[in-house]
Amino acid sequence: MTAITLNLQPTIELTDEQFASICSINRDLKLERTATGELIIMPPIGGETGKRNSNINAQLWLWNQQAKLGEVFDSSTGFKLPIGWQPNSASAGRSQKIIISSGLLIKL
Repeated sequence: MTAITLNLQPTIELTDEQFASICSINRDLKLERTATGELIIMPPIGGETGKRNSNINAQLWLWNQQAKLGEVFDSSTGFKLPIGWQPNSASAGRSQKIIISSGLLIKL
């Protein structure tokens, strides 16, 4: 399955509170909001992908216990980045010196 992107603007401009409300009402959906106001509905992952993601996150957590470079989160953790994009999964925001990769948040 592929992600579905809804272009809401100019008809609807979601506030942070409205987006949070939509996410909490639809907890079974993985939602993201782009800096341009698009709402992205991510498909659920399958068992093999979930197993692989858990393995990667465990290795990352163990590595970070020694490296102490940031905080480790799972891939479904929601973030609001200063660049305006609200990812629900791994991504990078280079202009703000924030890197999120496989669940590790490093603020440089």
